[in-house]
Amino acid sequence: MWKIIKKSVEKVIINKQKFSLWMKWTFKIEFASDSFWPYNYKFEKKDCYFNDWLKDRWTKIFPLKNKSFDNTEIFLETNDIVICIWERWSLLWWEKTFIDIINIKTEKKYRLFTNQVNLIFNSKDKLIINAFFEWEFKTLILDINSMKKIDELCEELQAFFKCVYNKTTNEWFILDFTAINNDDYQNWYYILQKKSIIWIPQIFNRKNFEVKTNKGFIDIWKLSI
Repeated sequence: MWKIIKKSVEKVIINKQKFSLWMKWTFKIEFASDSFWPYNYKFEKKDCYFNDWLKDRWTKIFPLKNKSFDNTEIFLETNDIVICIWERWSLLWWEKTFIDIINIKTEKKYRLFTNQVNLIFNSKDKLIINAFFEWEFKTLILDINSMKKIDELCEELQAFFKCVYNKTTNEWFILDFTAINNDDYQNWYYILQKKSIIWIPQIFNRKNFEVKTNKGFIDIWKLSI
C-alpha cells in the first residue's frame, strides 16, 4: 500500500593509498491510497485548504479535532513534511492514537500521542504543533529538518482558518503567509502576527468562516486577507 523509493548518486575515487566511496541518498514516500497499514490517514498540501471532491477542507475529517470547535487547522507550505495518523490497542485494551510527522527529505520523524490537535504550521525552519497531550495543551516547536524538539510551551491555541486565539493569554494572532525571500516566491512559510482583538470565541461556522464571540461575529475570511 505504500513504499519508499530510493535513488542513489554514486561517486568513487580510487588510488593506490585508499578506496573511498561517497553516496548521496534521496527518497520519497508514495501512497497508493488513503488507507494503508499502519496509517489510516494521509495529507496532501492542497487538501489542507480545500478538497474539490469533499467540497470542504480536509481538516473536516481530521479525526483529532479541537473538541470545543470541532476544527483543526493545518498549514504546511513544504513538500518535505507528511502527517500520518494511526491507532492501535494497548495491553489494557485502550485505543491509542499516534501521529507520525515525517520529514521525507531527511528521513526523520516525530511521534505524538494525542487525541486532539488544534493547529499545525511551518515557519521558516520550524514546525509548530498545538495539541493536547500529557494532560494539558502544549505548543511543540520542532526543528523542521532534524524533527528534534526545540521548545515546549504550555498554552492552548484555538485556530479558525488563519486566525488563532491564544486561550491561555487571551490574545489573537494571524498566520501571515510570507515568502522566504523577495526573489523566490516559490518557497513560503508562516509567522504569527499579533492582532488587537479582545473578543472571546464561542462558536465557529466552518462553512462561512464566521466566529461567534462574546461581543459579536468575526468574519475570519475577511480578517485573514
